[in-house]
Amino acid sequence: MPETFLTLLVQYSFWLGFSAMAAGALYFALERQSLAVEYQMVATLSAALVAIAAINYWTMKDIGLTLDAEGALIFPTHFRYIDWLLTTPMLLAIIPVLLNMERGVTGLMTKLLVADVIMIAAGYVGETSINQGLFPTVIGWLFYAVGMLAFAFIVYVLYGAMSSAQAQLPPERARAIGRLKLFVTFGWLIYPAGFFFTLVGDGTTAALIRELVYNFADIINKVGFCMIAVAAAKSASYVRVGSPQAAAE
Repeated sequence: MPETFLTLLVQYSFWLGFSAMAAGALYFALERQSLAVEYQMVATLSAALVAIAAINYWTMKDIGLTLDAEGALIFPTHFRYIDWLLTTPMLLAIIPVLLNMERGVTGLMTKLLVADVIMIAAGYVGETSINQGLFPTVIGWLFYAVGMLAFAFIVYVLYGAMSSAQAQLPPERARAIGRLKLFVTFGWLIYPAGFFFTLVGDGTTAALIRELVYNFADIINKVGFCMIAVAAAKSASYVRVGSPQAAAE
């Protein structure tokens, strides 16, 4: 694929990312009032995290893939990792709220947040080392491995918590949790797959493919994940409102 065409494709994907995030922020904010009080935080977190992503994508579409003094491409790595550092904890926080967890939530979130920070920091160090010359580096491989270990830990902890809750939920909500598990297990693997392109290839093409993969991964795993989470929260809200207990109240 010619680099010029690939560069244009990446630039347009930044616009697509911004549009998807902005529309998602509006949608989730409007959906908040349709949820029961205990589930409104799901929509609040969803709207907030995609709004942050929209702001960063607005910046990345203007700054990303510009040329330096020597004519080399500059990648929006700093803004991307700032985005992830802010939005991934909010994404992780949606799950215990959705599961209506009352016990163990502090311990769960502490483990997830520590692993999340390690994963993002490792990715940033590894990726910036690759960006300097656009070729694989020992630091890139080392910190990729560290990030993957943290990622595997997050998936393991989340999968266990969601599986335990899923067994006790009504069929419709259980199916929604099952879809979120698929996002956690497979959707989030798109990010390390994008990073991996720059570990097995070199030059501008590999880095451009990485950026393209990241942009589409963000749309899928932020807007898509939050849509399923809000839909599950809405389903739980309807069950609550229509239940005999709610009617008695």
